[in-house]
Amino acid sequence: VRTARLLGYPGYRDLRLALAGLAAHQESGRAPAVTADIAVDDPIADVVAKLAYDEQQTLADTAAGLDTVQLGAAVAAASTARRIDIYGVGASSLVGQDLAQKLLRIGLIAHAHMDPHLAVTNAVQLRSGDVAIAITHSGSTGDVIEPLRVAFDRGATTIAITGRPDGPVSQYADHVLTTSTARESELRPAAMSSRTSQLLVVDCLFIGVAQRTYETEHPEKAEPHLMTSTTDANTDTPGATGTPGASGTYGELRAQLATLTTEAFRPELAEIDRLSTEEIARIMNGEDATVPAAVAERLPQIAAAIDATAERMARGGRLIYAGAGTAGRLGVLDASECPPTFNTDPAEVVGLIAGGPSAMVTAVEGAEDSKELAAADLDALKLTADDTVVGISASGRTPYAIGAVEHARARGALTIGLSCNADSALAAAAEHGLEVVTGPELLTGSTRLKAGTAQKLVLNMISTVTMIRLGKTYGNLMVDVRASNEKLRARSRHIVSLATGASDTAIEAALAATDGEVKNAILVILGQVDGPTAARLLTESDGHLRAALAAVRTT
Repeated sequence: VRTARLLGYPGYRDLRLALAGLAAHQESGRAPAVTADIAVDDPIADVVAKLAYDEQQTLADTAAGLDTVQLGAAVAAASTARRIDIYGVGASSLVGQDLAQKLLRIGLIAHAHMDPHLAVTNAVQLRSGDVAIAITHSGSTGDVIEPLRVAFDRGATTIAITGRPDGPVSQYADHVLTTSTARESELRPAAMSSRTSQLLVVDCLFIGVAQRTYETEHPEKAEPHLMTSTTDANTDTPGATGTPGASGTYGELRAQLATLTTEAFRPELAEIDRLSTEEIARIMNGEDATVPAAVAERLPQIAAAIDATAERMARGGRLIYAGAGTAGRLGVLDASECPPTFNTDPAEVVGLIAGGPSAMVTAVEGAEDSKELAAADLDALKLTADDTVVGISASGRTPYAIGAVEHARARGALTIGLSCNADSALAAAAEHGLEVVTGPELLTGSTRLKAGTAQKLVLNMISTVTMIRLGKTYGNLMVDVRASNEKLRARSRHIVSLATGASDTAIEAALAATDGEVKNAILVILGQVDGPTAARLLTESDGHLRAALAAVRTT
């Protein structure tokens, strides 16, 4: 009966009748045109018929061979998992991404890893209570087996989805879910039918998990779980008749929030307030441990955005962050740390927060909802085409951040959109969309937690790597540090010592000859030049110490 329903029939009797009809067609000689391999000269109608027939057979074979006991055990493990990692390459990686997206939408933490090195790196972080899923048709894909082995050794529950249950992958799997043998022909590669089979298996797994996390005992809570929000976007608030929240604008906003993974409700944490302080702290620590992996998946896009930013700043452009609430504060924080760390002018890296400086400590009502306010704030800075504007918003829908990016792009500036939800309006508005999907928060909708951590990590990268590209460091030494207090003055001397190995006397003399400029002092010692010459060489080298040293050695 279950197999019949999986194939779309109301019951077993209907499936039997369908099979009998198919047998009759085969006996009458009408089936071969459908079951034969696709030929190069087949009409498109025959191609459609043959593909449809093969897909149906693949699904039927998969359903018949799927061990429901193993499936049930896999569902039980995944539905209570602290974290789910999914590994796959090629066509199997697409299936993995599909499963991860579905699990995220019902409030589970799931990551699909396409890079084998990152997969292993993240597998090391798994432990008992986590789940690792390997998807490989052949059962022998090394880049998939290795992270599963690591996860298995770390104590995570491991699941293999494979067409070869006797393959090497199974030795590291607690549960094996078997897909059908691929139907392959010259024009139909095995990856096509294996993907169809894999999709059926992961859909069965997903539906089983969704059933377990669905709150049947509390119907009023069930709808939000499926909508991934704590509010029903299509239901008016009781007692709100005559207010904007009953319909209209608030209803539309609630509908938007219902689609965001950062707003998703997590039923497994519904009684977290009953846990001990240490238990809550451990859960939070485990949540935070997933953030670097989410950032790592976007490193190529982050690197491209940084290179473009450095190119603009090398021409005299500025780095401007724009956000509201926590996102805005993180931008202001990163900007404020650049002058003491890299000796930048305060006007070179700027943080804009919706509502102005007072919003750093006190919420400014309605400020984040205004695109016009963002445009006005940028106009006040006299934005140029050499500037870079980074819109920051965990949801990816904050009007202030989107307005900043749209206005900057219209003025020819470089634009970056940093969001923690997939398919965000902010990323779509920017030239470089950085979507670091961290999943639902420990406290529903509190994006100062994982989302905020992810944003801080990315902003650290943007400012730090940009400054490295601009020559603000020598190796990993902050040679442009501004010695504005006793601690930094002591650090300045330590940096010169590390870079040169010179004596304290020589270091003091070099700093005195360069008005305390660390980079210049290093050049004085290593290049054996005087203070003015060091300043000239650095100016000619656009501030790059290595280039200035090379110039000394060639003269």
